[in-house]
Amino acid sequence: MKKVVVLGLASLFLLTGCGNKVVCKGTQKESGKKVTMKVTATMKSDKVDKVSAKMTFSDKKDATEMCGLMELANSFAEKDSDKIDVKCKGKTIEIKDYAKMSGESTKGMKKADFIKAMEAQDLTCK
Repeated sequence: MKKVVVLGLASLFLLTGCGNKVVCKGTQKESGKKVTMKVTATMKSDKVDKVSAKMTFSDKKDATEMCGLMELANSFAEKDSDKIDVKCKGKTIEIKDYAKMSGESTKGMKKADFIKAMEAQDLTCK
């Protein structure tokens, strides 16, 4: 029975890819607007490969305005590959490629440097 439990835990560890993601969370206020951020970086060889973000606004109106700005930015994109992959629902906005929206070049960034950059934005990383 102990072997089954150990094997189950080991396979769970391997399947979840423990250590391959950095998750940074925090609440920010800007111009009187409050947003809770969750930024997730997927790592490959201790370097950032992809970054996604989830923004939850305290007010639906603020989320709608931000979503509108992203849609406006997408309308100016010359190629589909330049568009921000964004999903808006209620007070929440999910962005699959956060680096496009933030304008930061995070791809290839070392894990420690990514964490420092996120902590500079008042996010706490794990």
